[in-house]
Amino acid sequence: SADGWLRSKFFKPSSREKVSTYVAWVNNQLTRSAHTQPISNLERGISDGVTLPQLLHILGEEPVPDVILPPKSEAQRKQNIRLCFQYLQQRHIHPRNSTAPDVSSGNLKCIMRLLLALAANFKTYRSDAKSLRYGLSGSDLMNQPPTTGGGGGVGGKNEPPNNTEQGSESEENIDWVQDQVSETRKQLESLKQLLLQDITDEEKVMLEEAGVEIALPPSCTSCPELGNRVKALEETLKQRDQQIMELKAEVLHFTTRDKYLTTELEERGRQLAKAKTLHDKKQIVVDKSRSHHTNSFHRSQQQLGPTKILYYFGSSTTPYLSQTTKRLGEITLRDFKSVVDRSGKYRYDFKCHDPEFGTVKEEVIEEGAVLPGWDGKIVGFVEEQSSSLDHIEI
Repeated sequence: SADGWLRSKFFKPSSREKVSTYVAWVNNQLTRSAHTQPISNLERGISDGVTLPQLLHILGEEPVPDVILPPKSEAQRKQNIRLCFQYLQQRHIHPRNSTAPDVSSGNLKCIMRLLLALAANFKTYRSDAKSLRYGLSGSDLMNQPPTTGGGGGVGGKNEPPNNTEQGSESEENIDWVQDQVSETRKQLESLKQLLLQDITDEEKVMLEEAGVEIALPPSCTSCPELGNRVKALEETLKQRDQQIMELKAEVLHFTTRDKYLTTELEERGRQLAKAKTLHDKKQIVVDKSRSHHTNSFHRSQQQLGPTKILYYFGSSTTPYLSQTTKRLGEITLRDFKSVVDRSGKYRYDFKCHDPEFGTVKEEVIEEGAVLPGWDGKIVGFVEEQSSSLDHIEI
């Protein structure tokens, strides 16, 4: 497509001349400080952990916080570059497709993208005095001493400024801006010639479909229409890249959300399995208890003849045995007392099965209360209550 052809033209690997242009631009900015050294190799220079913090110090007019110059180790070198990227993020500058690890490893394309972002977001400087004064902020311009001759503001006389000199400086700044506009137009013309140079028939068809004119008059020295179309295509590419980034962000969000929900579902499943296991164990205990109680009751109902009553009196270990014609479920405490037939105050406990605690002794007080059975019979414990307890106040 035409978009793909333009993308390949704009983002093809940089030639040696382009790399030299970036090196010259960096060195031109570094000349503004007396404590910097020019670079000769773009990859090694920007990734050394020294040049990039110095360059940001010059462009941003403030030092990058927490950097260590010069770095004393490989870790400090990488840390300096990370701090530079954090500094750019704080100023809302986000180099496209360029990260701190890429720059630390000397990735040439990422370094060139970073420098393009710096040139687009900071006021840059040329070596001539006009561009230097144009790049200064308003307060710096008021404090900048007037220049004499070609000194460019360095080594000139410190004379008090007057209105005439300030007016001449404003005119010079306007002239410089006009020169920059003219130079930009020349660069666009060169870019147009570069794009249309040695294109194939297939590329011509793509450009014609995109609405780009191929045949240009030889005398044409500027082509604003082509420049506008190129800018429109660039904006289209930027919008598509932005849409792709947004779609990637949405995919990442949904992927993260899916992982979270999957983990939460697995955790809920484990908790449910544990609860079910615990419930099954309790149900087994309850079922056993009910089965034992039911079996005891059936045995007592199915037995023929009188019901046996065993009871222990006091601390005796030998039980007393008696019988009654009533069946389990019909024998009350009154019936038991008639069998024991002892005078005095006594405590009556009976052996039985509790679903939660197993075998226990249950105290029965009410005369008409039905006595619990144990294995088809009544097993009781009779203990005499001491009369001295009646005088104790509670």
